[in-house]
Amino acid sequence: MLASSLNATTEATTHTPDWHAAVTDACARIAPSWPLDQMIAVNPFWEMRDLPFTRVASRMAALNGTCCQNQAALAGQGNGPAAAETASMPEHWQNLSAQLDRNRDTAHQVGWQDEVVHQISQFCGDYFQRLDAGDFKADAQDLYHSWLQMTRADRGIAIVMGEPSLPSQFQVLPDQHEKLITDAL
Repeated sequence: MLASSLNATTEATTHTPDWHAAVTDACARIAPSWPLDQMIAVNPFWEMRDLPFTRVASRMAALNGTCCQNQAALAGQGNGPAAAETASMPEHWQNLSAQLDRNRDTAHQVGWQDEVVHQISQFCGDYFQRLDAGDFKADAQDLYHSWLQMTRADRGIAIVMGEPSLPSQFQVLPDQHEKLITDAL
């Protein structure tokens, strides 16, 4: 009964214009990483790419010195209200692969961050190259579903990462990207 009510809620939520607009906007703000992650440095101004240069420059001028003040406060060298506020801030959020790598001997094992970037980059490079070449039929699956099919069949990731149960984790992922996004939110 719970699953059916969740599915009904998911259907109602994913078919609204606001939901599609929010997902489209979120996707537009994600920097591509294939193969750019090996060609350029990460752009710290990416989130402000849609703003005029003068506005970004004004914002940067207003923040000038804040970084150094925060670092000094975190190192215990700062004083005053700014130092106390900085010291009480929560730790910077890390994605799941970074958290998993904390407990992994990355000197002797492949790190999750590296493997995730490698797998997605390789898949997307192949997918878009084949798409441009016209190798897909008119009814070809979307990017997510194609990736999911390939990943479910690929046992190499589990071997490289030393995680024999990894394939079973991919089996429980939803087939549609809309459902995955809704479940994640």
